Amino acid sequence: MIFVSRKRTSSKRTPTGLGHRFVSDRVIIIAVITVGIMIILAMIAFVFVVQPVATRENGNGVLIICSAFIAWVSLLANVWLNRRQARAQQTLQLLSTVRLDREYLQFAKAFREILPTPGEVMPKHVLDLILNRQADGTPRNAPFNESEKAFRQSASFLLNFYEMVAVATFRQDLDAHLLQRTIRGNVIRLVITCSPWIAHTRRPAGKDKAWEHLVWYYHNFALPSDLPEGLERPEDLDLGPVPKL
Repeated sequence: MIFVSRKRTSSKRTPTGLGHRFVSDRVIIIAVITVGIMIILAMIAFVFVVQPVATRENGNGVLIICSAFIAWVSLLANVWLNRRQARAQQTLQLLSTVRLDREYLQFAKAFREILPTPGEVMPKHVLDLILNRQADGTPRNAPFNESEKAFRQSASFLLNFYEMVAVATFRQDLDAHLLQRTIRGNVIRLVITCSPWIAHTRRPAGKDKAWEHLVWYYHNFALPSDLPEGLERPEDLDLGPVPKL
């Protein structure tokens, strides 16, 4: 398998170039509404305080206020359309990266060499490989071969990459519906496969922020049909603490 693919503003970048500023729709809408209200209040003050009485009586004042309101509605519509278009373009860029980016494809290939079955929970010896320990839990002394080195790097890369995808989805910077029809299953299968590592990393106190948006994505988009044998509900999969976003 090839893994294809409302808060404050932040700026981050993945190794494959998914970099931009995240701004939630809520922030944009509130900002536009606030500006619109200020403009309309300014027009009302201008008409009823600055303009002479004759202007108000002949209806020009009402015309000025209505013009300001229409301009504000047009601004709101333009912002919404531009936001929608930007979200679609960013999502298509992500999908292109997942299918064509050489670095991404190399990491995906290295990952599959150790874990060729998507959606199956990684066995304990693979988790020991990632954590650099032996079967009894003691530190590993033997050096890694090239395949093991590539796998360790690829597992970290893929989880961090899709953490950024989940962040962008959570902050409404990507088209969640388009992602759901394209790479949703691959993201969910990656989380299931790496769930022992995710749970091990997030379980200690103060470590629950690790991959929290990826866990959020799983809890919101996983289906019972995605689960491996032995699990009936998405919440039955141990991923450490449930994110509080």
